Amino acid sequence: MNLKVGETEFNVDDSLTKKLDLMCDRVIKPNPKLDAFLANSGYEGEGKTNASIIEAAYVKSKTNRPISLFFKTSTCLSFAQITEQQIIILDEPSFDLLSTDHSTQNAKDFLRLVSTMRKKRHFVILNFAKFWKFPEWLIVDRCLGMVHLYSKQGTDLGKFYYIRKKNLEELWNAYHKNHKRLYGKLKSFRGRLPYTMEDIFKDLDINVEGIPHASFDDYEREKDRAIASIGSKSKKEDKNLIKLRELQYKVTQLAKVNNLDMERTANVIGVSSRSMRLWAKSNTIEAFPLGNDAFSEETGQHTITGSNVKENDDTFKEDD
Repeated sequence: MNLKVGETEFNVDDSLTKKLDLMCDRVIKPNPKLDAFLANSGYEGEGKTNASIIEAAYVKSKTNRPISLFFKTSTCLSFAQITEQQIIILDEPSFDLLSTDHSTQNAKDFLRLVSTMRKKRHFVILNFAKFWKFPEWLIVDRCLGMVHLYSKQGTDLGKFYYIRKKNLEELWNAYHKNHKRLYGKLKSFRGRLPYTMEDIFKDLDINVEGIPHASFDDYEREKDRAIASIGSKSKKEDKNLIKLRELQYKVTQLAKVNNLDMERTANVIGVSSRSMRLWAKSNTIEAFPLGNDAFSEETGQHTITGSNVKENDDTFKEDD
């Protein structure tokens, strides 16, 4: 179908729009309150962000919702918690999730982000290069589909495979068991998206990392800042990590001095017993997680051990 944004008119693959329509219906209906997660995968320069802008433009045309784009998980989480019924693009979350200095906290933030979305009825678009770097519960259980962007030796950009929800588990297992990337085999259909991001960006009135009515130049500048921040660590942050590690160690020593059972102590302070053992043994300044994320097939819940974050999943139904 043809979609017009400002003065720019372009074609969006009909098969893809049918999938987006199902996801829009999901977040529009008042009850039950549901969200939608759509993944775009592909290597650097394959057109993930362009695809996400086109997808967001289509969803906006159907829902009249505003679009916000983030590079940082922390700011995305804060925004998602205080808003409802938004179109949210998290572009390359690995920028800070894989950062060595804050990876623990950001990973927890990312889990909290996913776990608080449902009642807010957001439409979330995730862009990442390697789906296998992210938790199974996100890719298999939460994403409703995946658009995999690819090209032939960096040319002829815009081609994609669409992998429907019921095939995501097989896609995940094929990589983690045999390191096979079965995008082509598991696709529901293939298509092509035009490169129109620069032409329509400003007309979509996108908020980029808190910048309202952002231009494409604003997007590029914020992306550069996100990339530059990877691995950066201030002296103040170093000191805070040292203090936290010392406090963690002292907690374990206090338990030992008072002959307290470690597992019961862990339950009282709201962490896992594994974390307590790590605190007691480690001589590094690395801050350990305050809980472990887990998914129960019996209850269908995502939890962080020792936290209040829980997720009751549902089944996304789509037509063949």
